Amino acid sequence: PCGLVFGDYFYIGWGGNADGKTKIYKFDGSSLSGELFSITAFKPHYSCVCNGQMYWLFGPHMNQGSSAAVNYYLYRTPTGDVGSWEHLKTFSTNPISSHGKYRTKGCVGCLNNKLYVAVQNIAYRMDVG
Repeated sequence: PCGLVFGDYFYIGWGGNADGKTKIYKFDGSSLSGELFSITAFKPHYSCVCNGQMYWLFGPHMNQGSSAAVNYYLYRTPTGDVGSWEHLKTFSTNPISSHGKYRTKGCVGCLNNKLYVAVQNIAYRMDVG
């Protein structure tokens, strides 16, 4: 799972579900909400808060069976509520052979109020307003 605190809640992303989707929930300290968002992706890789919004990067399992292209999906939400999730960009990359496996990795973070996404050792500064 991947998670972060935003506002008065702890948001949790669970991947690897039987239906092939990653699902986002929020926890208020005593109970877990219903599903807020779901995407067909193996897992949430990273999340961050930047300029008052949550950003999540969803994508494949780190280990792949080949070097065939895989996708990462960048989303943001100003509230975390159902219907507030906006797709910003899809990143396509090819896994790299390492120690007999094909591996891929992505992350998202905020530096000096600028959003950055790194996918397969390439960092992108995102102009997201």
